Amino acid sequence: MEWVRLAAAVAAVVGLGPISQCGRDSNHGFPVDWDRSHAGERLDLKGYAIAFDDEFDRLRLSREGGAGPWYAPIHTALGMGDLAVPPDPAYAVAEGMLRLSTRIEGGRWREANLQTQDSAGAGFSQANGYFEARIALPAAAGAHAGFWLLSRHDRDRGHAEFDIVESYGAGGRWGHHATSHIWPGRLGGRHVFASAITPAPALLSGFHLFGALADREKFVVYYDRREVARIARRPEQQAPLYMVISLFENAGDPPQDPAALGVAWVRAYARRGGAAP
Repeated sequence: MEWVRLAAAVAAVVGLGPISQCGRDSNHGFPVDWDRSHAGERLDLKGYAIAFDDEFDRLRLSREGGAGPWYAPIHTALGMGDLAVPPDPAYAVAEGMLRLSTRIEGGRWREANLQTQDSAGAGFSQANGYFEARIALPAAAGAHAGFWLLSRHDRDRGHAEFDIVESYGAGGRWGHHATSHIWPGRLGGRHVFASAITPAPALLSGFHLFGALADREKFVVYYDRREVARIARRPEQQAPLYMVISLFENAGDPPQDPAALGVAWVRAYARRGGAAP
């Protein structure tokens, strides 16, 4: 697409590396818009220490109520298939890398989703800090991959969701896709969200660092430790957040081949001394 080629050229000129300040932001009832005025700035983790770290020397994956630190399949299935239940080849570790994959079985797609907290609240979460993963996203048509943050579901008040990165295969035509959501509960309200869609020509080429900084005031998205965009964090989004990695088959883009997603490591950082920014 012409806008992708143009944005990549702009990025090269202004020195922003593999992602540009240009983008196609969209807002669906969210109270605020994305801010790109800091795009390209480097991440600074001074004052932070690692609070969670998995380098996938082995697969540590449990079902509901298990030992963790990862749980599956807690989330509701999305896309065209059903979530694989471990132990299942959709979740595998080899040569120090987590591999999530999709396949057709019995005429249905098997998809993969794992997270650092189960539905009872056991596992890792934190309200503020930096969340990051080194991921190789799939290029297969129909592959919907994501690294995202969720707050624990509250049936009455709803929950928060922050998508650090989503990709949709098929040549990366959506670019780097980040979204801030507020989901309603039984007490009322409606689902509102705002998305930042940014050209990233190398998005599906090998491993990249995807991260988000969460503090009381804002979410900031990073790609290879350069800022993409930021958005205000609403009062409804202040709860602790756990990490989710997923690979679905997108119903809006019929898949051609099974897909695979690689994860070298996942980390979360918290401010030293427990102070929240």
